[in-house]
Amino acid sequence: MKTNCSVFLFVFCLLSSNVTPQARATVITWTNTSGGVWSLPSNWSPNQVPGSNDAVLVTLPGSYTIALDKTNVALSLAFGAPVGSGVQTLLITNLLGIASNTVVQGGGTMEITNSTGSFYSDGFVTVTSGGTLTAYAGYLDFFFKTTSLTVTNGGIVNSIGFPATYDSFLGITFPAATFDGPVFVANGGTLNASGGTGALFAVGPGGILNVTSELFTALGTNQGTIHLTNAEFAIGNFQSQPSVPGLLNLPGGVITLSGTNSINAGSYFTNQGTVLQYSGSSTIYGAILDPSMGIVTNLGGSMLFEYFGTNLAGQYYAASGAAIIFDGTDLQNSQTSNQMTLGANLSLGGPGEYQLASGYLYLPSGVATNLALACDTITLGPDFEG
Repeated sequence: MKTNCSVFLFVFCLLSSNVTPQARATVITWTNTSGGVWSLPSNWSPNQVPGSNDAVLVTLPGSYTIALDKTNVALSLAFGAPVGSGVQTLLITNLLGIASNTVVQGGGTMEITNSTGSFYSDGFVTVTSGGTLTAYAGYLDFFFKTTSLTVTNGGIVNSIGFPATYDSFLGITFPAATFDGPVFVANGGTLNASGGTGALFAVGPGGILNVTSELFTALGTNQGTIHLTNAEFAIGNFQSQPSVPGLLNLPGGVITLSGTNSINAGSYFTNQGTVLQYSGSSTIYGAILDPSMGIVTNLGGSMLFEYFGTNLAGQYYAASGAAIIFDGTDLQNSQTSNQMTLGANLSLGGPGEYQLASGYLYLPSGVATNLALACDTITLGPDFEG
C-alpha cells in the first residue's frame, strides 16, 4: 500500500510559501487598538475598507475584537500580532470570502460562531505560531471551505460541530459540515474536534488530533497522534471530497483510546503503528482489518476488533484484567464467508484475556497460545495436534 508522502510534500510546499500580495494589490493595515467593525474606513490605513484585491494586515499589538460585517474582504490576510502582545479576535458572523490565502498567527484568534458564519477561500489557510481558529458549526448550512487548512508549529484549531442530523424523509443522516476541504495537522499543530466534522484529514509527524464526542470524517493517514476520548470516529465520504476508503495508521502513528470509543474505518483499517487503550471499552471495525504490521496494547477494559476476513495476525498485549476480542466476517454458524487462519506473526502477550468470539477458523496444525475459541465454525487441518 502506498503512503501519502505526496500529501505531506504538498503541505511542506504550502508552509514554505509566503503570503505575498500581488504586484498591484494595495496593502491595508488595521490601526484601531479598541477594535471595531471591519467596514469602517477609519479603522484602516489608508482610510479605506479592504476589498477583494487588497492584502490585509491585522498585526497591531493589543487585545481587541474585529467584527467582520463584509464579504469578499481580501486577496490575502495575515491575522495576529506576535505572541505576548495581546489577543486579536476576528469574529465572523457573515460569509467571509477570501480569494487567496490566509494566515492566523501569534495572538490572532479567528472565531466563526453561528449558523450563518461561514468561511470560504480558494487558497490555503494556515494556523501557526500560537494562532487559534475556532469554528462552531451551528447548522447544516455552515461550512468552512478552503483549498487546504493546515495547522502547524503551535497553531490550534477547535472544531465544534453540531451533532449529525437524521432526515426522516430521505432516511439518511447528515453530519454538520464544520470543514469542507482537506485538513492537515502538521508538526506542532493541534486539532481539537468535537461534534460532527467533515473533511479529508491527514495527521503528520508531530501533529495531534484530539477527538471527543462524534467525529464524521474522511481520514486518510496518521503519522502523529490521535487521542480518542468517549468518541465515535466514523470514516467515509463527505460532501464534495473524493472517496477515502479508510484509516491508515502509518509507522510512528499512535492512536490512544480512553472511555467508550468506536472507530468505523469504512473500507479498511490498517495499523502499522501503535494502538493503545488506557481504559474503557472500544470497538474497531472496517470491511478489511489489517493490524498485522503494528502493535496493539490494552492496559484496561475491553477491545473488540471486527471483522477479520483472512489472517488473524499482529502483535498484541493485554494487561491483567484487560481483554482483546476478535470477530470474523461470517454469519453465525455459516461457512460461506472467508476462512480465517492464524498468521505466522500472531503474538498474544501479557496476562490478559484473548478470545475469538465469532468467525470461520481454519487450524492447520494447532491453536494459538492464550486464545480462547468461541467462534462459529472450526476446521482442523490434516497436521493438527492438540
